[in-house]
Amino acid sequence: MKNFRLIDTIDPTFILEELTHAIRNGYIEEDLGAQRRAKWVKETNYCSNHPYSGWLDLYATYRINETYREEGGNHCTFIYKTKNCGYFPKTFLFLKKIAKKEKGILQRVSIVLLPPDKEVLPHFDFGEYYKARDRYHVVLQANHGSEFTSGEEKQILKEGEIWWFANKKVHSVKNLSTNSRIHIIFDVLPKTYYSRREKIIHSILGFLFQKTRDLLGPEGFSAYMEANLFWRNTLLYSK
Repeated sequence: MKNFRLIDTIDPTFILEELTHAIRNGYIEEDLGAQRRAKWVKETNYCSNHPYSGWLDLYATYRINETYREEGGNHCTFIYKTKNCGYFPKTFLFLKKIAKKEKGILQRVSIVLLPPDKEVLPHFDFGEYYKARDRYHVVLQANHGSEFTSGEEKQILKEGEIWWFANKKVHSVKNLSTNSRIHIIFDVLPKTYYSRREKIIHSILGFLFQKTRDLLGPEGFSAYMEANLFWRNTLLYSK
């Protein structure tokens, strides 16, 4: 198969324990916002490929505002840590080891829930961010598996499996399970993508953006970037 590659198999209990702990303590929603998202999509008629999914971002790319929602999501190459990161210390140690094994650097990380009998509609991932990065899935929960299609290929992903797949081709997902399908989705950037000089510049800018967001908050950061064309373009269009 060209569009799927099985990386490894694990016992995902330690990740599920961190997720359960965060839910029980009220830090995050039990369905990761799936019902809230579905309601919003219906009320706004927003064209979404993930109308039923619940998302919990751990590492994310910046988005300036709704006007630049897709622009930021697809082209911004800077990663920031969300407030949810602290709930998953063991998970991050594990993911960083996987990224190192794949000769890359950990990038976006999300935990995604898809309710029973629901689908992710056909789409492909485009833009500068996706251009250089590989996408992986860790199956945490799916008692009957989840059906992935990428290009002309189809694969059932089962609990405990870690997969790379070709997300730049048209792909879709069906939850075949009677319980909610929960995956970790993470991206890996090859270490060779940046030159030494580019790595230094990108690291410095990334540090500055993270500190500015922490200081101003999400809304303040968006307003600041929106008002400064140079910094907005640096954020969204840097390699």
